Parts: sequence; structure tokens; C-alpha cells
Amino acid sequence: MKKILKVTLICITLVTISCKKEEVSNNTPTEQNTPPACALYSGFFNINIKGTNYEMIVDSSTHFTILYNWYNANTSDFIIYAKDQFNKFMSIEAGLPAVLDVGTISFSSDTLYFDFFEIDVDTISAYVSEVTFNITESNLNETDGTYSPVAGSFQGFAHSYPWTNGAPPIDTMAFSGSFCLNLYIIN
Repeated sequence: MKKILKVTLICITLVTISCKKEEVSNNTPTEQNTPPACALYSGFFNINIKGTNYEMIVDSSTHFTILYNWYNANTSDFIIYAKDQFNKFMSIEAGLPAVLDVGTISFSSDTLYFDFFEIDVDTISAYVSEVTFNITESNLNETDGTYSPVAGSFQGFAHSYPWTNGAPPIDTMAFSGSFCLNLYIIN
């Protein structure tokens, strides 16, 4: 009987100890689900188009600027020349006639030039017909025209070149992505 009582006490103790074990929350941030840093003179950019996600790799060949009122009056000029995670060249260029303030803002080739936003990734060379940005953070220094930072997500539709005036697009590709760019990297 003493032996059974002893075994029962040991089992109860083990169950009690295992129940007090600290739970690991699934909501705890980890390195894998935390967005990349967006410190001064750094940032991230990714775009998903035709089912592939392309991520800007920041290295010695990266060049990005997002400047307001520099190249064109009252325009946020968005330029990225970089390599993606596949070590292929990526280029994103946009002339967006607005300050990128926090909130939702849309642009369309119906009211702008057809080449107001161009995407070149891998073998895709496309012009954007419409895009909507959801800006979550924007700190524009209107004195020097720099954003430190500007962050958000975007989605829209793009079409392959060549583009001819009056001709319908030969294809339509949905795209989406996110970014946080802080000041600029100019090499």
C-alpha cells in the first residue's frame, strides 16, 4: 500500500509540475514574423506580381529615393534600383502627384500619364494602370523633401509593354506589396 501511495504522490507531483509549465504564446513576436527594420538610410520593399514575391536586398549596389518636390513640382518621386533575393535586377519608378500622407490614396493612368508608375522585375517589364497605397507611416520634411520614413502597402494592376496609344493592354497583372523607406540610399 505504501508503494502505491508513493507512486501516486509522485504521479500527482509530476502532473502538477507539468501543469505549471509556462505557456508559450503564439502571439509572441519572433524574428520570422517581425517586419524588417526601417532605420535611417535603410528600408525594405517587396512586390508580388504574377505569383512571385520579389524582395529588395539592400547591399552596396542598392539605390533608392523617395523625395517630394525634387524632380517634379508637388510630386513624390519613388525610385528603386536594386537586386532582389534571386540576385536579379529590380527597378521601380513612380511619379506620384501628391504627398504620401497616412491614409489611403489612389492613382490611375486615366488621370495621369501611362508611365506614371513602372515595374521591372525578373523578366517582367510593366506599366501600372492603377494603384492604391495604404500609407501607415509618413514623416515628410517639407524643407528638404525627404521622408523619414514612409511606410505602407499597395495593390493595383499592371500591363506588359509595349504600350501603344489607344491600343488596349495585351495583358493585366494584379500586384501588391509593402515597403518602409527611410530617407534614401544613393550610390
